[in-house]
Amino acid sequence: MGNHTYKGVLNFEFKKPTGASPGFSLKEEEVPEKSSGGVENPCHLCAPLGAVVFFAGFEGGITILHGSQGCSTYVRRYLISHFREPVDVASSNFIEASTIFGGKDNVQRAIGNVIRQYTPKVIGIATTCLVETMGEDIYGIVKEMEARYPEVLLIPVSTPGFLYNHREGFQLAQSALLRVLATRGNTDIGPHHKTDTDAAGIPFGNNVDPLREPLKGAKVPSVLLFPNFASPADLRWYKRVGELFNISLKVVGDYSQTLDSGPWLIYRGLASGGTAQETIATLFRADAVIGIGSLPLKEPSPAEILQRYTHIPAVNLPVPIGLGYTDLFMKHLSSLSGHPIPSVVREERARLQDAYVDAHKYVATLPCAVVGDEDLVLSLASFLLEIGARPVFCASGGKTGYLRDGMLRLQAQWGDRWPRNFEPVILSGTDFQHVEELIKRLGVRLILGSSKAYTTARTLGIPLVRCGFPIHDRFGASQILHVGYEGTYNLLRLVVNALIEQEQETNPVGYTYY
Repeated sequence: MGNHTYKGVLNFEFKKPTGASPGFSLKEEEVPEKSSGGVENPCHLCAPLGAVVFFAGFEGGITILHGSQGCSTYVRRYLISHFREPVDVASSNFIEASTIFGGKDNVQRAIGNVIRQYTPKVIGIATTCLVETMGEDIYGIVKEMEARYPEVLLIPVSTPGFLYNHREGFQLAQSALLRVLATRGNTDIGPHHKTDTDAAGIPFGNNVDPLREPLKGAKVPSVLLFPNFASPADLRWYKRVGELFNISLKVVGDYSQTLDSGPWLIYRGLASGGTAQETIATLFRADAVIGIGSLPLKEPSPAEILQRYTHIPAVNLPVPIGLGYTDLFMKHLSSLSGHPIPSVVREERARLQDAYVDAHKYVATLPCAVVGDEDLVLSLASFLLEIGARPVFCASGGKTGYLRDGMLRLQAQWGDRWPRNFEPVILSGTDFQHVEELIKRLGVRLILGSSKAYTTARTLGIPLVRCGFPIHDRFGASQILHVGYEGTYNLLRLVVNALIEQEQETNPVGYTYY
């Protein structure tokens, strides 16, 4: 089943298989060093932003950024313009003296002020570049505060922006939650707890078969889902699909309501909704866990931590976009639940297949570029291949290797069906200056990416299909559905209509029928 970081966790981010055919390859472009040493319009945002989004997905959740006020303002600006919802982000308010004498007093005062002002139930304390450069011990500082505020779950997480991007910060916050729960001692950890720990401090579970099937006989299986950096519409889709399979599927870090709610009749410090306290207290008693798009960071993924701790069945799956990856997700839910794939889901799949056929004349062999988070880019590239397009250029600000290994895996899966003489160019850890150069060189005719790609698209006169994060220059980013058969249909519609619109605008005749 590929290379497992931990025994028992099924990872679908495979390395290049041995014995591959000579044509099994891709071009991995290297990012050239610039004389300025700087980055121009990076293809990612900073790590603390990802942590803020994750902690916003909890009932009574809020984040304190340990650093200067500018970091909090930067994050709030991006989130408000994307989600179009009020987002509060607290700050420990670093000043010049703090950089000399340390920020312990700052963060402790910030925790006290936030508790008095908001009465939260969960506080994430994420670090910024300045305190990470100083070597601030955020874990030790927060540990001292736990006894003072036992009613609040305090979750410190190290998120230096010079090491990680927003997608990686999101996953680091997921793992930080589990580490705090595992060591805090007031969590219902279930029957598989054992006190031994590994070198990384992750407790081991007992020696049961990690691939056992504990869900047999369970009336309603309890499944945890640790999502990718998804839209609120995507999170709602995950929950709806769980209901179709008669599974109690809990999204851990569920901001589908907290960052996409109805109008408030009265002011609230914190939005309603989010993962409930009852769910947090029983995370270690779930029957199974699913990680979506989990990146291979030094810190183990949430699914890996839970499997290591309790030996519940755990799997890391790619973002379910397109027929292939959505099929994989549906089959896994069917296996967990013991139920066949519902007819309503099969009908959605059939409609998507029909749409693939209808759209083929527009997209066949179309050279495309995909720019964004590594996990999202991989799934979008898979989708483009399915519809007959050519993702000739796949780029990301991330550089964990997830995208490269995933594209190699795609080639292995396609085998003889892989388009002849097609070698996509992979670019990791890059910015849009280099992206623009390669898009021009490769003759790309369509870009899939966030609003950060707009300048490039406008300069080159190429249509941009907006997806992922951030989307500032269009309305309704929270409602963009990317995942599942329905979300794939939505993306296909956006792709085809973008091509038709460009043709109409540039054609001197101005046809109304396509």
